[in-house]
Amino acid sequence: MNMIVSNAVKPEDWNRVGNKLSQYTKERRAPRHEPLSFLFQERAGRAGVRGEAVITQNWGKIDIDLLFVEERHRRKGIGKALVEAITRFGCIHGVKAVRVSTPTWQGEGFYEHIGFTEMGRIPLANDDFGMPQAEITYFKILPSVDGVEQFSVHMPAGHILNRGITSIVPALRLKV
Repeated sequence: MNMIVSNAVKPEDWNRVGNKLSQYTKERRAPRHEPLSFLFQERAGRAGVRGEAVITQNWGKIDIDLLFVEERHRRKGIGKALVEAITRFGCIHGVKAVRVSTPTWQGEGFYEHIGFTEMGRIPLANDDFGMPQAEITYFKILPSVDGVEQFSVHMPAGHILNRGITSIVPALRLKV
């Protein structure tokens, strides 16, 4: 084999490989591969954005790709509120589970505290003090769609979720 490795991945490379994978998936009659990305933000009036998360919804699950809370606003329930908004969003859209991977120095303990289950750990390089680090993957199974009656979806208008969480989803307002 003649293997070539490049660190200059271009958009056309992503498109070429993605199109081939989509075709392969379609031929096997797998669920449609149509990932959707959404931005969730926690805002506090003039204080602006205190925390935000980026998710990808695909194949009946949500991946929390990024979650960040401004340091001065941590330990105030903002991260938990963001994840709760994401899980409510998932329930409304028939998502079966939420998954997140985080290095030990960022989110260890947080996701267990809010009801996620650890799936496993991948060893990473040691930190600057020689302590071993890992990437932890967590998941949370969401309630069935039948249990969603407590939520209501209002169209069109803004895009506000409970406790000031904003989902940047056009023409969707979630009220709980």
